Amino acid sequence: MSNEDFQPFLRFKETPRTTRISQGDEWDVDIRRANKGKRNLLHTPPKNKGWLGNPHRITEEEDTKWDICLHCNEKHTRQEAVRLYEELLRAKLRFDSEFMVEFEKLYGKTLKCDCSRKQLCHGDAIIKILEEREKQSERGSPS
Repeated sequence: MSNEDFQPFLRFKETPRTTRISQGDEWDVDIRRANKGKRNLLHTPPKNKGWLGNPHRITEEEDTKWDICLHCNEKHTRQEAVRLYEELLRAKLRFDSEFMVEFEKLYGKTLKCDCSRKQLCHGDAIIKILEEREKQSERGSPS
């Protein structure tokens, strides 16, 4: 057998680490919401603009124009919004096989969001889950 026959099993070791960037840098995948927040993880098919966006708005900043989260009508700190996004993302990966296939293509990509690199971001949840899946794949465990 050639090395090509084992390509699916080697992809994680050969793929560079997924990273997150903010404005002005080069990127591969835009993970922001679209259409004023209406296009997000819950309401957008994979690969369409907004498909990885966090439906939970961060409402802790004083300068925000949004008083409440449009998805659940509550106020969220940055940590809460990212935690809620991670829960939604894990559920989507369990029950949406089309989404899972496209999500796995994010390995090694640079993700773009408007959050500062110093701020916690839903992109960090994406990277965390990608890295967990990579480790599970290396051990031969189901994801």
